[in-house]
Amino acid sequence: MSVEFLWLQYSRLGTPDVPVIFLVLLAIWSLLKAELHPKYRLTWCFLAGFSFGLGFLVRSFMIFVPIIALLPYLIWEHRRHRHLTNPMLYFGFVVGLIPTFIWLWLSWLRYGSGSLGQLINFVLKLGSSERIHNRLGFYFWDIPVKGFPWFFFSLLGLFLLIRRPIPRYQLVLVGYPLTLFAELSLFSTRLSHYSLLLYPFIAFLAAVGLNWLSAGMRREGGREEKREGGREGRREGQRERGKDIFPHSYTATLPHCDTGASPVPSSSLLRNLSYGFGMFGVLLLVVGMVAFVWGETALREGSQSVAEPVLKTGFPSQASGVGVPPVVGLGVFPPQATALAQRDRRSSPKGDAQVHKYAIVALVSGASWLILPLVWIGRYQLGKKFLTSRYWLASWLVPMWISLAAASCSGFIGNYNPDVKALIQQPAIAQVLHSSAINFVDIRGKSDVLLKFYTPHHGKRVQQVSQLPALSYAWVSSKQMANLSQRYRVLGTVQDVSLIQVINQF
Repeated sequence: MSVEFLWLQYSRLGTPDVPVIFLVLLAIWSLLKAELHPKYRLTWCFLAGFSFGLGFLVRSFMIFVPIIALLPYLIWEHRRHRHLTNPMLYFGFVVGLIPTFIWLWLSWLRYGSGSLGQLINFVLKLGSSERIHNRLGFYFWDIPVKGFPWFFFSLLGLFLLIRRPIPRYQLVLVGYPLTLFAELSLFSTRLSHYSLLLYPFIAFLAAVGLNWLSAGMRREGGREEKREGGREGRREGQRERGKDIFPHSYTATLPHCDTGASPVPSSSLLRNLSYGFGMFGVLLLVVGMVAFVWGETALREGSQSVAEPVLKTGFPSQASGVGVPPVVGLGVFPPQATALAQRDRRSSPKGDAQVHKYAIVALVSGASWLILPLVWIGRYQLGKKFLTSRYWLASWLVPMWISLAAASCSGFIGNYNPDVKALIQQPAIAQVLHSSAINFVDIRGKSDVLLKFYTPHHGKRVQQVSQLPALSYAWVSSKQMANLSQRYRVLGTVQDVSLIQVINQF
């Protein structure tokens, strides 16, 4: 899971998605443990119910999505495990809801019944409206793109599990992810992070698929050793076939096809996969080199052609390369000035710098994907017998680790607001933020949360700049900036929000 882009991205964020996935997996694990150890089934079922109840505090009504996805397992396998008639399951769920009841009671004491209404309205809103025009087929392309290449290996693993079902756990390994995918697709609000509930099972199914593919190399290695070494070769071949990514006690039920009578993938399929992703790496290298050269050229030309004319206008410029630096002089700036500043910002070298970052990631990722064909060539063309199936499996994981590390170093993972950080680190703005209280004028949404986090001293929250005293500072939305009648001085602009100082009022 650490090589899945979306999972790694949200693992670094302070969001409830990863904690609720932990609680769901803990509940599923507890239910399976209750089957394996009937003596302690009351304890394990209590833990499962408690996990689901605590998940309501973390993710509210969204916790019922994975619970519904587990219903095929809980209902159709009920004769065997009897989970639904275990009273400790429901008792644990009620105990897990106690923190939620306490929170709702305290919220009701402070805010009244409106807090409860907001909770219900949130669910009704999510279930009745689409977000950013994500249609029914949103997850059909979003998950393959953000889960590349593991999503496609998970399809292979899913096919293998359907073809050779695992007794008792088929409705967990296959039924749960398929039901969950159908629920998420039918839900009106479709966002990428909602699909994170699927990613642990994508990882597991991808491991099944990769294990089956590597069985071809293990079988081939055993045959080569047998031809070359006789009895000693047979022992070596058995040891090589035993190098499985799953424990031996578990592989007896998995469709890895590593038995003498089971079909294994042909060497041509493995060769084509290795060379195919090698060509993908070459393509990334070419695209990265072209983008790097183009970005370097555009960055030099843009930095020479943009700054000078804008500085002469006296309007917000991009001379510092970040946001909009302090405006020279005082006055009421008309909408034309704002439009000019926005046009100057679009023509700045900032976009070329982004291309430069993408180029570096493409170059590093492209070079790392060449590891896969090199391992294959070393094994079968150069005769390096130490390059076993484990090296081939590692050559799938290492390129993704390197690619994600390059993306992280470039700021695509972890540094989600570089423009905000760069703006507040400017000496003049940093001095104002640390020495004066900053008011907020009509700032909402994520920009409001972000700016409140980076503003040490909060002032008043108002709807109009006219409500502020002279010489005060404020974060002002672009909507308010277009209708200002007061004299002001712009210190900086970022994400359609400006930091201004009110000079006087008429």
